[in-house]
Amino acid sequence: MEKIKLFLNRLKNNWKMKVVALVLALFLWNSVIQGTDPLISRTTDPIPITLIGAEQLSSKGLAIYNESEEYLQSVKVTVWMKRSEAKLFDQSKIQVTLDLSRINTVGEQIVKVNAYYSEGTVEKVTPESFTLQVDQKKSKIVSIEYNVTGELPDGYYQGEISVDPKSVQITGPSSIVDLVEKAIFTVDLTDKVASMSLPKEIFLVDADGNIINSDTLVTSVDSAMFEMKISPRKEIKIIGESLVKGTDKLPAGYEIESIEVYPSKVEVTGTTEALEGLTSLPSEIKDVAGESEDVHTTIKLLAPKGVEFLTSDTVSVIIRIREIMEKATYENKTVELRNIPSGMTVQDFEEIRTVEMTVPYNTISTLTSSHVKLYIDLAGLSEGEHELKIQCEVPEEFRAENIVIENDTAIVNLVSNN
Repeated sequence: MEKIKLFLNRLKNNWKMKVVALVLALFLWNSVIQGTDPLISRTTDPIPITLIGAEQLSSKGLAIYNESEEYLQSVKVTVWMKRSEAKLFDQSKIQVTLDLSRINTVGEQIVKVNAYYSEGTVEKVTPESFTLQVDQKKSKIVSIEYNVTGELPDGYYQGEISVDPKSVQITGPSSIVDLVEKAIFTVDLTDKVASMSLPKEIFLVDADGNIINSDTLVTSVDSAMFEMKISPRKEIKIIGESLVKGTDKLPAGYEIESIEVYPSKVEVTGTTEALEGLTSLPSEIKDVAGESEDVHTTIKLLAPKGVEFLTSDTVSVIIRIREIMEKATYENKTVELRNIPSGMTVQDFEEIRTVEMTVPYNTISTLTSSHVKLYIDLAGLSEGEHELKIQCEVPEEFRAENIVIENDTAIVNLVSNN
C-alpha cells in the first residue's frame, strides 16, 4: 500500500512536464507509423460514366440533345489511399455517375460528375461536369421503306414483297425527331435466285435521304423482316392453231386464211420442276365449224399445276376465214375495140390473148368464157399508131381477182376516113 502511495505522489510532482512528454511521445509514434505507410494518390485510366435519373428526365417530357459521346466519354478519377493498399487498387470499384434527375427545364444545363470509391478518398474528377443541351421529348411514327439495288439474273421473277413491321416509332429530342422523314433499308438482288426472308437493319433519314446518325433517338425496333418471293420465269409462245377447232367443218368453198394471236407470247413463273419442259399452255378452245366470216374472240389460257401467269391469262384471237380461190384460164380471147373516135377507122387489127384469174370456189362453176371480155378503149385518141394496154372485164358477181393477160399491150393504128 505504501508503494502505491509513493507512485501516486511521484506522478503529482512535475505533472505538466510529464503531459508534454506524453504528447511528444504520441506524436513521435504517429510519425513513425506514417513514415512506414503514408497516403498516396492514384489517378485512374478513363472510366465510363453511368447515367442515372434518365427515367425521371423522360417523365418530365425532356430529352438530352447532345450525342452521348459528348458527355458519356470516360473521365479520370484521382483518389487518396494508403501505400500498403495501393497494390490492391482496382479502378473498376470506382463508381462514376451523371445524375439527370435534377434537370427540370430545356436549354443548357451543367451537370456535375459524381465519383465514389469505398476503399479510398476521391480527390478530384476530370472533367468535373458537363454542359448538356436539353430539349423537349417527342415521339412520332414513320414508315419503313426499302430500296432495291441490282437486278435478278435473267430467267428469274421478283414476286410478292412484304415488310414487317411497316412503321417504327422514334422518340428523342424534338429538334432531331422533326428531321426524320422515314426509315429505310436496302436490298441487293444481284445473283439472287431463291426467295429471301431476312432481317434488315433500318436507318433513319431526312427528307433529302440523308442518314440521321444520332444516339439521342430511341426506336421501337432496330430492324424489319424483309421477304421477297423469287422464282424462275419463262416465255411461252401461243400457237393459234391450238386454240381453234372445227377448221375442217367450214362451209364448202371456205378455208382458214390465218389465226392471229395477241399477244403472241405470255410469261409464266413457277417451280423449276413445273417450268422444265413447258413449251405450251392448255386453253379454252374456239369452235369455228360453220363459220364463213372472220371470227374475233378472247380465249382464256390455263395454268398447269405449279405455274402462275406474270402477264394476262387471256389472249385476243382473230380467225380470218376466206373463200377458196381457184384459178381459171381462158384462151383465144379476141380483143375488142371500144369507143373508136368518129371519122376514124382502125387499120389491120386482130389480136388474140390468153387471160388467167382466180375466182371464188362457189362461183367458178358458173363463170364461162363468154363472161370474160378483153378490150382496148380508144376514146379520145388521134390519128396514128398507139400502143395501148389491154383491159379485162368480168361481171362483179363473179369477184374475179389476180387477173393476168398474157402480153397485155397491142398496137392500134387509127386512120382518118377523109
